[in-house]
Amino acid sequence: MPTTVKEMLAAANDAVPRIAPAEARAMAEQPQVVLLDVRDAAE
Repeated sequence: MPTTVKEMLAAANDAVPRIAPAEARAMAEQPQVVLLDVRDAAE
């Protein structure tokens, strides 16, 4: 189990798939795809 912030960040990054912006744009055009913005309001 991760114990430091660096380890927690690494574990989170390993668990979440990353896609390129161009791939996200292409996916957004598909009717079955839902994009969810989880940024903080300040962002």
